[in-house]
Amino acid sequence: MKKLHILVAALLVSGSAFAQAPQAFTAVNACVGCPAVTLTELTPTAIANLQLNPNSMPTGSIDNCSIVQQGDGRAMDDNNRAVVDQSGTGNMAILRQQEGGTNYGRQDQSGTANRAAAQVYGSNNTTLQLQTGTGNVATINVDDVVGAGPAAADNGDGNWAQQRQNGSANRAKIDQYGDFNVASQDQNGAGNYGQIRQESDRSQAEQLQVGDSNVAFTDQGRGRALDNGQRSCIEQRGDGNSAIVRQDVR
Repeated sequence: MKKLHILVAALLVSGSAFAQAPQAFTAVNACVGCPAVTLTELTPTAIANLQLNPNSMPTGSIDNCSIVQQGDGRAMDDNNRAVVDQSGTGNMAILRQQEGGTNYGRQDQSGTANRAAAQVYGSNNTTLQLQTGTGNVATINVDDVVGAGPAAADNGDGNWAQQRQNGSANRAKIDQYGDFNVASQDQNGAGNYGQIRQESDRSQAEQLQVGDSNVAFTDQGRGRALDNGQRSCIEQRGDGNSAIVRQDVR
């Protein structure tokens, strides 16, 4: 437990200090031994209707697309940072940091036809999405005020969400409603599916999948005070594994 507490503290401290140094992906397996809102941008119809380049196409095979939106003109929307790095072809990245300040978002895509979307409402949040391969999909939602999370009128602050995919046709989704939560997903293989949903404060969920067609699902909290401070760690190595963790009250 001592090791886990140190990891959580390190993540939260580094999340608030992003302006001084780039954010690094923290290995999921560091937690070994530890005791919905849908982003419509990624629906097949929305992707098909998206005009990747409304201007004349450049020469060559470059057809990556990125959309970055920071704030909606309010005073509290200052000091957000967004980094999108795409190499390959047919990748799409959407990064929206709204109604909050001092957020850090990074999306790195290398390969073909990967999709990444992050939507953040609140302040001092960190989102990292790293994709290598073909046809991977990753989505992060942090306390979307139009969603059905607890206290939907309140935004989420101080959350950390990270996703890394290396392979093909993997799916990863993170929903976090609350403050100072940590969520991490690491997928290596093909056809894996991972989902994390946290309706709590100061909780941590981490998933690692190595192999093909694994499924991992973590659902923590229902927005009640007793649900705070939960910990879940799933590690699956091999093919065709399934794991479900549901924790309502610690």
